[in-house]
Amino acid sequence: MGLLHKSADTRGSPVPGQTYPTVSVMGALSGGFAVPGQRFAAVVTLVVTASGGAVFGIGAAFRGLAAGIGAQLPKRLKPRG
Repeated sequence: MGLLHKSADTRGSPVPGQTYPTVSVMGALSGGFAVPGQRFAAVVTLVVTASGGAVFGIGAAFRGLAAGIGAQLPKRLKPRG
């Protein structure tokens, strides 16, 4: 049995009936969207990264990170008063 069989094995998974990759993605998404003030930046990061491909030689992962930081910066730099 190959690697694909092991990744689809649900025995010992923290969530019954779910595979480890599914649980990992669910945990990352729930953690990323947990803080209400950071949800917009999380959505921007997810959408840009999921678009895939490279633009001017810059990969989607880096573009997603930069877009998420760019979406969060105005909130961080705004004076609190």
